[in-house]
Amino acid sequence: MTVAFAEPPDWAVVAKEVGRAIRAALADGRPPISPRRPAPLPDDLTERVTDVLYRRINPGLAQHGGRAELVDVKGGVARVRLSGGCQGCGAAKMTLSLGIEQTLRGEIPELRGVEDVTDHAAGERPYYPGEGASPFA
Repeated sequence: MTVAFAEPPDWAVVAKEVGRAIRAALADGRPPISPRRPAPLPDDLTERVTDVLYRRINPGLAQHGGRAELVDVKGGVARVRLSGGCQGCGAAKMTLSLGIEQTLRGEIPELRGVEDVTDHAAGERPYYPGEGASPFA
């Protein structure tokens, strides 16, 4: 059983209600532990990366019709997907390293890196030149 509140409760009142619910569940013969695994809660690092993306990074990317979305954090590396004007953009690598990664690592020192998982070749007319090509040549 999981108990969650939007605001801190009066535990003197809530404890009695929770106790009644537990006793009722046991009396019905329900197993004390659910066979379903609960959905994982986002860890602190995931929450902090998401916060910086939406508060600091996405407003700037939006000026060019783009956006960055956190896919996950594994081994201290944030994996992001770029979309809108950033997907397929020839300057996406520079945006990732000089904009997104520097900002994230500046605010979250324990972050080990940022990886772009975007399929830049997808879409109607991506203008991403591919590996090793410079958008400024």
